[in-house]
Amino acid sequence: MKRGSFIHYFFSEVCPPFIRDNRQLMSFLAKRTGNPQVVDYTRDFREKLPYMNNDEIKEYYTKLSMLTPNLEQELDVKADCLEYILDYAILHPEKTRWLDCACGGGGVKKMLANLGKKVTGVDFFISDSLKSNIVENASFIECNILQLPFEDNSFDIVLSAHTLEHIVQIQSAISELRRVAKETLIIIVPKQREYKYTFETHVHFFPYAESFHRIMENPAAKCFYLDNDILYIEELYPVNRIEDK
Repeated sequence: MKRGSFIHYFFSEVCPPFIRDNRQLMSFLAKRTGNPQVVDYTRDFREKLPYMNNDEIKEYYTKLSMLTPNLEQELDVKADCLEYILDYAILHPEKTRWLDCACGGGGVKKMLANLGKKVTGVDFFISDSLKSNIVENASFIECNILQLPFEDNSFDIVLSAHTLEHIVQIQSAISELRRVAKETLIIIVPKQREYKYTFETHVHFFPYAESFHRIMENPAAKCFYLDNDILYIEELYPVNRIEDK
């Protein structure tokens, strides 16, 4: 297990609440991991997030990236989840139009493009270096997940990995993802228990697959654990046929 995955697993599954919710103890542990300021910073962020505009959110994330240099990475998807996504892409060659929502460093988008998919990556902030990184069959658009600049059913597959746990208006974001997806919606969120002090800017926590499955409100969809994450996959066209009736 990689260091980042182990730390995530330890604080979510092993570390008891009296440590997780204790500022002094968590600050001490943050110092041991090389991030002495991040505990107070992320706590402050989660408290203010519901009242912040996009520019203020960007400013917070910019500073957080300086506090945690490993936050900005090309791949924010664990190995098993990445393998599942790429296998799904290979097994469904007819589904060519992909949206990678909150694409981060763009690593997944590049891999899908290399498989011949036409991929659009969107994020609320895309760095200049990422914009200049031209990849065949792939493009970047800077936008808000709550207002995706696409028509209904624009993409065969919509992928959103490690995104919804950051969004206050999570149901609105889910509605937008479904709106632009024609056939398939794939969502990955971390399997994580809620606690007061954390190293991430998450505002939603899903300790069980059932926790996330409930908010999606589609019992026909698949929702399961994979590499200490929760992977949700929804085939939209059967749902659309039911609604059409």
